[in-house]
Amino acid sequence: PSSATTATYNSSVTITATVSQPGNVDFKVGGSSISGCSAKASSSSSAPYTATCSWTPSSTGTLVLSATLTPTSANYASSNSSNLNIYVNTVSFTSSASATTVGKDLTLTATVDPSAATGTVVFKDSSSNTLCTTGSLSGGTANCVWTTTSSGTIAVHAEYSGDSTYASSQSSSTNITVNALQTISGGGNVSTTYGTAASSTAFTSSNGTGTKTWSIAKTSGGSATGISVNSSSGVVTASALTPYGTFNMTVTVTDNV
Repeated sequence: PSSATTATYNSSVTITATVSQPGNVDFKVGGSSISGCSAKASSSSSAPYTATCSWTPSSTGTLVLSATLTPTSANYASSNSSNLNIYVNTVSFTSSASATTVGKDLTLTATVDPSAATGTVVFKDSSSNTLCTTGSLSGGTANCVWTTTSSGTIAVHAEYSGDSTYASSQSSSTNITVNALQTISGGGNVSTTYGTAASSTAFTSSNGTGTKTWSIAKTSGGSATGISVNSSSGVVTASALTPYGTFNMTVTVTDNV
């Protein structure tokens, strides 16, 4: 048989047998007949005769193709071809998270099977914009860090470069949700006298899809003992034990996607 000597897992490739006599050809992989390719009639009206079949590799690595001809005329015996090695690969990828926020880093990892494959991998979105490029594969894997710059649902896939043995190939796409940065509003100053607790109105935030966690830190001023923020409601409180003084505080919200 003949075909390209490289193929991609689960992608069809045309295989062809050239024979000296008209008849039926049984295409085989690893010595077993290929489903749908076990009795392909030669199509030419004169020598050399050819038979073809569309084959979809269902495993990776080095696969051995062969063909057996059963001539139409009983005057000729069946004959077997020599073997043809086909090198089949596939590429897949994973992300360190399926959802994130603009500005955060995600680690994208590509896995090429078989692990003997060499080369590089580029991660792209659905518009073929390059998100990041890996270094050389090592043991069939490589990764890179993608810093998200815009919000939305981004379909990401990996493209393997191929090498002298294995063909270039592309993974399926996976959607990654990138949430917009949050905008904080509400809240306000807390004014009180020593010995009397007081609270602000609740801070609120827009954007983000995860559970929000509020935190507070002193920017300037003395010891801010007794000043806290409710991590879930965003309400800032100065307790009755808060000392005299003016305290500048920074309130932060985290979107736990």
